Amino acid sequence: MLAHRVAHALHGAGVPVLPRLIAAVSRSLTGIEIHPAAAIGDGFFIDHGMGVVIGETAIVGRDVTLYQGVTLGGTGLPPASATPPSRTT
Repeated sequence: MLAHRVAHALHGAGVPVLPRLIAAVSRSLTGIEIHPAAAIGDGFFIDHGMGVVIGETAIVGRDVTLYQGVTLGGTGLPPASATPPSRTT
């Protein structure tokens, strides 16, 4: 998650290539792919993360747990039609 937080901050600052490079290195080390533009809240936890993909349009709320093989966001549809935000229950 630290790599994503850094990549997300750089992406928000308009840095062009470095956020994607950080995301690619992180994916190769962990098997978890998180786009730098994905919005992820505090308390986020990935349990057995191999195959988890969090796309550019994903909005993940606070205190969310994801399990192996989950894909969020990135449907190819306009942002209004993409994956709705996950919420804490």
